[in-house]
Amino acid sequence: RGAAAAGAGESQTEPATMALLPAEHVVAVDEEFAIDVTVTSSSELFSAGFQLQFNPQHIAYVDYFEGGFLDRDGAEITVQATSGGAGIVRMGMSRMGSEVGVSGSGSLVTLVFRAVGPGTSAIEISSAALRAPLGAPIAVRMTAAQVTVRERE
Repeated sequence: RGAAAAGAGESQTEPATMALLPAEHVVAVDEEFAIDVTVTSSSELFSAGFQLQFNPQHIAYVDYFEGGFLDRDGAEITVQATSGGAGIVRMGMSRMGSEVGVSGSGSLVTLVFRAVGPGTSAIEISSAALRAPLGAPIAVRMTAAQVTVRERE
C-alpha cells in the first residue's frame, strides 16, 4: 500500500529529459555543425546548468546561440559558457526578473562545433542540474549524440 502511494506520487513528477539533437552527425574535417541541447519538463524550469564532454581529437567547441526555451515568455535570461579544458564545455543559464519558470519542451541552447580530426566522438552531457523557481532540483534523464568525422574528399 505504501509503495503504491509512492509510485503514484512519482509519476506526477516525471523526470525532465535533456537530449542532444540530432543524435548523429557525419561531417568532414574543418566543417562546422550545430547540436541543439533540448529539454522536456513537466515541472517549471527556472535555471539549467550542464557540462558536455567530447573527444577534442575529433571535434572542438566554437560558440553557442540561445535556444529560446527559457525566455519564450519574454523573461530576460543570462547565459554563461566556459571551457573546462580540452573536450569540456560548461553552460549555465537562468531566468532573470521573473519568479516563475517555464514547462514543456524546446531548445535551451544551440552549440556549434568544428570537426578537427577523423574518427568518432560521443558528445555527452556528463552532468546536469535543472532547478525550479525556488531552487528545488528537478530530476533529469540525459541522452548523448555521436559525431563521425571523415577526411575531406
